[in-house]
Amino acid sequence: MKSMGSRIIAIIGRPNVGKSTLFNALVGRRVAIVDDQPGVTRDRVYHHLHIAGGPALLVDTGGLLMDPRDRIELGVRDQALLACEEADVVLFVVDGRVPPTSDDDAIAKLLRERSAPAILVANKIDSEDAETEGLAYASMGLGDVVLVSALGRRGLGTLREKIDQSLPAPQPSGDTAGVIAVAIIGKPNVGKSSLLNKLVQAPRAVVDDRPGTTRDATDTVITLGGHGLRIIDTAGIRRRSRHDDGIGYYAYLRALGALDRCDVALLLLDATVQDLEIVEVKLAQQVLLAGKAIAVVVNKWDLIHHGTSESARWRQLVAHRLGFAQRAPVRYVSAHTGRGVRALPTTIADLAARRSQRVSPERLASFVRHVRASNPPPSNRGRLNRLHRIMQDGGAFPRFTITFDDPDALPDSYVRYLRNTLGQQLSLDGIGCDITLKAERRRAR
Repeated sequence: MKSMGSRIIAIIGRPNVGKSTLFNALVGRRVAIVDDQPGVTRDRVYHHLHIAGGPALLVDTGGLLMDPRDRIELGVRDQALLACEEADVVLFVVDGRVPPTSDDDAIAKLLRERSAPAILVANKIDSEDAETEGLAYASMGLGDVVLVSALGRRGLGTLREKIDQSLPAPQPSGDTAGVIAVAIIGKPNVGKSSLLNKLVQAPRAVVDDRPGTTRDATDTVITLGGHGLRIIDTAGIRRRSRHDDGIGYYAYLRALGALDRCDVALLLLDATVQDLEIVEVKLAQQVLLAGKAIAVVVNKWDLIHHGTSESARWRQLVAHRLGFAQRAPVRYVSAHTGRGVRALPTTIADLAARRSQRVSPERLASFVRHVRASNPPPSNRGRLNRLHRIMQDGGAFPRFTITFDDPDALPDSYVRYLRNTLGQQLSLDGIGCDITLKAERRRAR
């Protein structure tokens, strides 16, 4: 089985070889849990990764023991093997400072039997003196060994090049110009397939009251309200701890893969519940990390009797739980009766247009003046840390580079302020954007 659209890179290896540290180094930020104790990562961690050839999904896994001793280790092994099965490229990480273990040999044998490429990564090679030990893994028959130090960020450029060479080319969407790709995401049984069918006005997806009926991502191209839409329905996403079976895991990867192929995601929520679950919050985060736009769609509104007070409660709830989504639009619909559904294409088209906007130099200069006047960068040990300029980079979604005297000295709270202010100034409500901070020193006149 292959997931649709998303190219997948899986990191596997026995416990305590530095898989999570490598994951964080490739992503460029601390996402996965890192600990010296074996077995800390007991589930998969995902992150959208942009490499030279295009977008991909990086998957971290727990330590792989081929002879598990208990139920937890068995579950971790099964999850890692499933990730290996689904991946386009496998990064097999070993501790390059020590000789191969029996588990290393067993994992290498498994990878030699796969058709998809595997890259052998000898980690913890902190100096040239340690390279000889790492090169000993070449006898495993998996090709050249890539020597890295994930902690010291040594050899990562070579590894990225190897990954780029090994991945298949991104799949073209085949859409005509002007068609907006829309992914419908959410938990099981919130009405995703019903919403798809109401939009299409035909029973394209199986609708069932039992959660988990949809197990794959399906595409339907329609024209509605003058807008061309390619709608991607996805399987329901349960809390990660419940992904005990292969079907659930494949469904999760396909849903995340749908984000790579979409322009706008509709996060579908159930109006009859009182709060968002953590999995819904994490889905919204994944949308923005992938650089997509998001609209929150509260379904089953026909079951709500106090509409005015409930809509106010939902707006407040979304603002509180999804505050990072920059005031994402909230829409109230009933996929059963059709209420509010026909207005969704206008919301989708507006998000897609603002996501692809090119910001004028005047507006960017206005942002710089606003920040300098209202909240200039904090000084670094008594030295000014001047904000110089902001530039919009190329790409399929808003990317900006902001230059300072010393960007590394900026606290996280100030970076959040920059992101929030940029969203407000440029009307990026509900749109994922990427900010890169660079150093730029100018001589005093």
